[in-house]
Amino acid sequence: MREKKHGYIKTVSLRGVKKKPDAPVEPPAPVQIPRDSAFEEEDQEYLHFDDLSEFASEVKKRTRPDLDAVKVEFLWKRIGGEKAKREILGKCVKPAPLVKFFVDVDFIIWLGADNVARFKPTSKQLEALVFHELGHIYASEGVKSLIGHDFEAFCSEVEQYGMWKSDLLAAGGSFKVQLDLFEQKQKEQT
Repeated sequence: MREKKHGYIKTVSLRGVKKKPDAPVEPPAPVQIPRDSAFEEEDQEYLHFDDLSEFASEVKKRTRPDLDAVKVEFLWKRIGGEKAKREILGKCVKPAPLVKFFVDVDFIIWLGADNVARFKPTSKQLEALVFHELGHIYASEGVKSLIGHDFEAFCSEVEQYGMWKSDLLAAGGSFKVQLDLFEQKQKEQT
């Protein structure tokens, strides 16, 4: 397998997987990614775009009905930055008390316009990014908080030692299901 890095999302190309020549191409993201000049015109670090808010709100409604009563604001951030030498495509944050005084939201999810533009996400990839950021939200019985990732690992760690801890075992089961679905779709297309 050959690996390609795109932002902080690593994709793996599978050799020998045949695609039908007439297979549909995934459409580009259905939202406008603001250019740097849009931020300069407004003299802002963050911008609200209706198409992003509508798209992300629809993803939230469809994939996270448990967050129905949670108020989430979706914004573009001029510069996504990087962490540990990986581009940050987005982030979910709780607003500080002073911000909450002015804006009635429980969480703010921003997408880094510069990094997302370089990533050139398809509609499905943008949906996955929004879903990922929504995954940081925990809301139950009046408690609303941020939560971390289900697992953290290096590919080389799993290749060398396997799924050696419980969070990796859980992730491995999810990856297996997805790989099986991928292989099933490939068989259906051939």
